[in-house]
Amino acid sequence: TGIAPFHKEFPQYSYDVGVAESNMISMAAGMSKLGFLPIVDTFVAFGATKGNLPLIMASLSEAPVMALFTHLGFQDAADGASHQSLTYFSALCSIPNTTIICPASSKEAEKLVESCLEKMQQEKQGKDHVHNYIFVTGREDAPSQFGFEDQATFGVPRLLKQGKQGLIVTQGNLLGEGLAAVEILKTKGFDFGLVHHPFLNSFEKTAWKNFLSQSGGVLLSVEDHQEKGGIGSFLLAQIQNELPGILKKGRILGVKNSFGQSAYNSIDLYKHHGLDAHGIAKTAQEMLT
Repeated sequence: TGIAPFHKEFPQYSYDVGVAESNMISMAAGMSKLGFLPIVDTFVAFGATKGNLPLIMASLSEAPVMALFTHLGFQDAADGASHQSLTYFSALCSIPNTTIICPASSKEAEKLVESCLEKMQQEKQGKDHVHNYIFVTGREDAPSQFGFEDQATFGVPRLLKQGKQGLIVTQGNLLGEGLAAVEILKTKGFDFGLVHHPFLNSFEKTAWKNFLSQSGGVLLSVEDHQEKGGIGSFLLAQIQNELPGILKKGRILGVKNSFGQSAYNSIDLYKHHGLDAHGIAKTAQEMLT
C-alpha cells in the first residue's frame, strides 16, 4: 500500500517488493498476541532458516503462528540448490510446542489446516500450551486425494499397505513413489507395507508398536532431506527409546551429505538420489537379502 502511490508519482522507476521472512513471522507473533490466528506463507528454504528464531520466540511467548511453507526438498527442482530445503526438519523439529505436518494430497492438506486452526483457537482459550503448526508441502501438482483422508486421525500415522516383511515410511510428495515401490517389490516376491507419516516430529507409540509388530520389525524411512538429522533419525531414535527391542532392522534413505541441483522436474532428482519408486524398492530389497 505504501509503494503504490510512490510508483504513481515516479513511474520511471521499477520496484521489487519482497518479504523479509524473519519480520513476517515476528509480525505474525505480535498479531497472535492481539488475538488473531495468523498464517504466514513462504518457501520452506527461507521460512525454516530466516524464520527459525522468530518461530522459537513465538512458541516461547505463547504467540502461536501457522506457517504454510512450500517448495519442500527437491520439489523446487528448477530453482536449484539455493531454493531446495534439505535441512528444514533438523532446523524446526526440536522447537518446543511446534508440530510439523507434511500432507500428501490437497484434500489432506485442507482437512489438516482446518483442524489446526480449530486447535489453535481452543488452545488460546484454554490452559494448555499453545502450538505453532508448520505445514511443509511441495511445489509440483499432488493428487487431490489418495482415499484415506476421511478416515485419518489427527496426529496418528496411517498404515496404507500391510506387509509382513517390512515397512516403508514416506510423507508428502514421496507417498506416490512409496506406493509404487511396494508394488515393484511384490513382483519380486517381497512383502512390504507402507506407512504415511505426515506428522513429522510426532510419535504415536501405540500405532508404531502395532505397525512394527505386524511387519517383522523392519523399517525403511524415505525422505528428500539430509540423512543426518532427518525424519528417519527422529523415528529410529523414538522407536529405540519408546519401544526397545521391537526394531530388528532400520535404515534411512535420504540425501547423502550433498546439496541439490537444478532439474526439469523433481522426479529427475528423486531418481538421481535413489528416492524414486525403483530406488526405494532396491534399498528395501537389500535390507532383506
